[in-house]
Amino acid sequence: MAGQPRNLDNPEQLWEHFQGYVKYEKDNPFTRRDYVGKDGRAEDTDLLAPLTMEGFKTYLWDIGVGCIDRYLKNSNEAFNEYVPIFTRIKDKIFSHNFKGASGNLMKENLISRQLGLKEQTENINVNKEVPLFPDVQTDDSSQ
Repeated sequence: MAGQPRNLDNPEQLWEHFQGYVKYEKDNPFTRRDYVGKDGRAEDTDLLAPLTMEGFKTYLWDIGVGCIDRYLKNSNEAFNEYVPIFTRIKDKIFSHNFKGASGNLMKENLISRQLGLKEQTENINVNKEVPLFPDVQTDDSSQ
């Protein structure tokens, strides 16, 4: 979209906003309520929130920056100076979520899907025709 004003002044501002997003997620964790003991006493546990690019984009909308999709798509290479910062952000998200899943601080199966990791099992089915009566020979000579 030619002529549209920029949402960000420079790549460093994008990085600062990402750090703000990380702080926001840290300050606003998920809470899990468990009932423990024979009396079922309620106990709340703060959980580490996963970081996502979608969450970061939503955070930017919430703080008034707006949509950054054109920065991410970088059509016509209009936002080349932001590419290294987006790479760093994606790497930081991956690292944060991988560490959280590895330390059992996040649901491993959800994080592994988000990170594009999966455990593969190879299932090979071989259909082989087995004769019902292997000892009986058919006589095709009468035809």
